[in-house]
Amino acid sequence: MDMLIKDWLQVFLERFFYSDKKILEDLRSLDSYIQELILRNSKIAFYVLDMDQMKFIDISDSLKYFFNINDGLSNCSLNKLILNEDYEYVVRAFINQGYSEIAQVSYRAVDHLKSVRWVSDIGIKVRGSKVDKRIGLLKDESELNITKTSLDYLSSKDPVTNFLNAYAFNDRLLVIISKSQMQNFALIKLEIQNYNSIRNHIGYHNIGLFDKKISENLENIFERRSIFGRLEAHVFCVIMHLENGDVEKQIFERCALVQKLNFSEIFINEYILKLNIVIGVSLYPTQGDDSQELIKKTDIAVNFLKNNNEGKIAIYNEGMDSNKALKYMIETQLLNAMNNDELFLEFQPVVDNLSGEISAVEVSIKWNHSSLGIISLKNIDDTTEETGKIKRLSKWLFKKTCQMRAAWIDKIPPKTIFSIKMPSFQFDEQYVEFIHQCLIESNISSSLIEIEISEEQLVDNHKKVSSILRAIAKMGIGIVIDDFGEKYSSFFIFKILNITKVKIHESLTCGIEEEYFIYNDAMIKSLSEFCKKMNIKMIAKGIELEKHISSIKHYDIDAFQGGYFYHPVSSDLLLNIFNQLNEVSNDFKKTS
Repeated sequence: MDMLIKDWLQVFLERFFYSDKKILEDLRSLDSYIQELILRNSKIAFYVLDMDQMKFIDISDSLKYFFNINDGLSNCSLNKLILNEDYEYVVRAFINQGYSEIAQVSYRAVDHLKSVRWVSDIGIKVRGSKVDKRIGLLKDESELNITKTSLDYLSSKDPVTNFLNAYAFNDRLLVIISKSQMQNFALIKLEIQNYNSIRNHIGYHNIGLFDKKISENLENIFERRSIFGRLEAHVFCVIMHLENGDVEKQIFERCALVQKLNFSEIFINEYILKLNIVIGVSLYPTQGDDSQELIKKTDIAVNFLKNNNEGKIAIYNEGMDSNKALKYMIETQLLNAMNNDELFLEFQPVVDNLSGEISAVEVSIKWNHSSLGIISLKNIDDTTEETGKIKRLSKWLFKKTCQMRAAWIDKIPPKTIFSIKMPSFQFDEQYVEFIHQCLIESNISSSLIEIEISEEQLVDNHKKVSSILRAIAKMGIGIVIDDFGEKYSSFFIFKILNITKVKIHESLTCGIEEEYFIYNDAMIKSLSEFCKKMNIKMIAKGIELEKHISSIKHYDIDAFQGGYFYHPVSSDLLLNIFNQLNEVSNDFKKTS
């Protein structure tokens, strides 16, 4: 094997195994390991291709192992080993590749046994004395592409009803508005109030049939141009096109048909079911020309019905928002709270599953209000994000956390991460620069800081936040998805961001041993398998009892968070916890 081929082979292998430190160390220290790795692993193959004739030049046995071929590969044509549908695309990519340029292409390969698998092909095009060559490395990516295919489906469709899921529905709503695809429409939200009771009554083996029955009824009631979504198990949404004229009449005619389901009997096998559906509506463009504004007003209409027992159908009006006075009071006093030291940090340790040590600490913000008591900032996001004060609040939180982590650099274990639970997301390029400046001023490593963003914030604002979070991640700050499974369980967010950790909401972790076992078990298993492949750490939240640990520890959970280990505490108490752990560790060292 000449030096040019050998050098490029090492480059390609390092590209493929950049995340495996052991393999990289072996590559750098043992030249002989390169050939051994190829010959022993049928999922990797090295080749040299004659670019003029598109034929392989036989230099090793790796292609034989890769394609299950017993005889030689000399003069074997490329088209014999690539699926016909992909061949022209691959050849075009090879020909268009510049000299001395590394390029990677994925396609479907066909082996000697006629089985098809996805491969990733990385290579360089070089000039030869007689013919041009492509030096390349193949890697079997079938398993990864199956994951990607499943992920694409999970990221857009509800698997039972085939309706759009929360992310895809919100995205479609945004597109309809931004591209003026409908002049007038109603956003209709339907909540099945007794869904959990029905699920418990008929069992998990029948709930899929019930879900399908509801979706079929909705499709029959609303016209074909309507767009359907399933945002949660018990929540359906419809974008209904409106003709010119009496829009309320059009809405009530359709919604009245849905309400008939409340007075009808639904038959699922031997079960006879009664429904309790409430319907909230907002109108485009008269009640808003922004997707989030319409969703918010639809939610207000639904909550008004549930809280006031005012019937089963309601179109939003301003009188429904009874919390405006309280929101105004909080909004106007927040700035003073920041200036008067009424805000404080609260800490909850995260415990590593293997070592039992504190690996990270979640940092959240609380407000000690003079008349309302302790307020969680999560409850006032809707108020502050409209005024821009949430940006100042987020900056205060990030800077305060960095300062405290720097002050404790010698007081707590050196690798302990502070994970900042952001109350809302109003980041921009200026905020990215602010974060960079905070790290410089506090003189701490970016690896000691993480930013937690709730799944709901990401799904609702993914186009705004994805580029900003990628810029933050490039600094070395970890990105953590918080409360996964609380509302959406959307796998889409893993496609747009380099997620380092995901925190599973307690509704999943604590429901493992209860009536939601089948659903939660399937969800956590899928998430666990996916996170393993993508090198994402999983943290189980809401661990309050010993039975929660015993029921979830076999899912390859990386860490736990909850009152069973530690409740949220003040900074003084957190420091006491670390001091006590340090004393125990020192005592153990002395005795041993």
